[in-house]
Amino acid sequence: MACWRAAAAKCAYKTVKTVASGTAGALTTTVKASADGSYRYKFAGTTTTGTVTTTGDYVDVK
Repeated sequence: MACWRAAAAKCAYKTVKTVASGTAGALTTTVKASADGSYRYKFAGTTTTGTVTTTGDYVDVK
């Protein structure tokens, strides 16, 4: 699982953090926003589960 950030609406997302799940598939993580932009998660998939990408949430860093 990776957290991605796009600095502007037309920019490509870039990896901010990569997270591995536990043996049961559960995961937990925290990402501190370092800059304004849209953040989303992307699951790369496995041999039995397809890829998943969430919609982005815009974060305004103060």
